Amino acid sequence: MIGFYTTTILAFFVIILSSIEYLGGSFMSASCKTIKDPTFSVWSNFEQSVKLPTQQVINFSVREVLKQCENDKPLLTAIDANSTLLLNSSLDKALDLSSVDFNLSELINYVKEKINHFQRANTGRKEDAEKYLRTLNQMSTNLNAEFSLEECETLNPVATKNIMDNIMLLKSSIQFFGNETENLVQVFTKLVSLNIDDVIENIRATLNPNIIKTALQRGADNVHNELLTNLLRCRGLYNLYQNSGTMLCGDLGDPMHGIWASTGLCGLLFLATAIIILMVNRSSSATS
Repeated sequence: MIGFYTTTILAFFVIILSSIEYLGGSFMSASCKTIKDPTFSVWSNFEQSVKLPTQQVINFSVREVLKQCENDKPLLTAIDANSTLLLNSSLDKALDLSSVDFNLSELINYVKEKINHFQRANTGRKEDAEKYLRTLNQMSTNLNAEFSLEECETLNPVATKNIMDNIMLLKSSIQFFGNETENLVQVFTKLVSLNIDDVIENIRATLNPNIIKTALQRGADNVHNELLTNLLRCRGLYNLYQNSGTMLCGDLGDPMHGIWASTGLCGLLFLATAIIILMVNRSSSATS
């Protein structure tokens, strides 16, 4: 009877383990349906409105961000459809062109002060961007150094190939963000190292203060257009979302279901064995 009790306890333990694994597999399947939904409907409730001190409001929606990134829109456009007006207003306020005095000397001093302040403010941003770029490069280096599945390839070459393909896609996404961050570093470098003395002297020679305002406005418009049309296109963010889903559903989801099914089958076999042991014991007792 000891064998019967031992086998029965083991059977129930294995069945409980199978049930836990089934719950994990079901949760993973539900997550896969969410990730593979082309309309991103599950994210429709993840919306947040942020009111800025300037009384302007940014409406942030995860669903809209993913849709915009799928179409390779710039990140600023993806975050908020009204970013164009918001950014343009911020640049105009930073330059404060309406308050510029038309006295040439005061105007030149004002412009120099504003640009010097702007350069000092962007020095820290440039250092942050360089630090982020080094982090991305380190992540890429770590992926190249640490992922080696040669031992697994002989056991399951198909699954190993799928995992390596997904790792390569992840590397591609990291490389994309690295390139965009490098562009950002170059923009900050140009801003910090900008020398406007020659331009100021030419404007002083013409005795036309309006040229300064025109040049500043044109520069602000160029920066504005650059940020909204070329910088930080977020297709890589969408690719990262899709690649993570592919790895979760393809490489982990399907094996998870196989594990709980095989574990449950083992539990049933243990239970059947316990019943057979009980029947044999009773038959032996009756014969005796």
